[in-house]
Amino acid sequence: MYRAPELLDLYSGLPITEKIDTFSLGVVMFHLLFFKSPFHVEFKLDQMNSRFEMPSEPKVSREVKQLLTKMLEMDPDKRINCSEVWSIIDHLKSI
Repeated sequence: MYRAPELLDLYSGLPITEKIDTFSLGVVMFHLLFFKSPFHVEFKLDQMNSRFEMPSEPKVSREVKQLLTKMLEMDPDKRINCSEVWSIIDHLKSI
């Protein structure tokens, strides 16, 4: 359940880069914040298409939700990389 879409569908031709780690970290962060998976475990297509909804509870800042959305982006070319995640988190610490 932590695999990036490009690892679930190897025929998609999507590049395999370090951004798979960003996706997996996004899934872990989602679990830690909302106590559940971002994707329905029985629906692999949700994970392959990165379809998820942000729960309304517990309350999480808009900035953190935006970070998660960027980390769980289906297209690895649009997904943020590890250094961008670090930069955003560093900025959030100062807010």
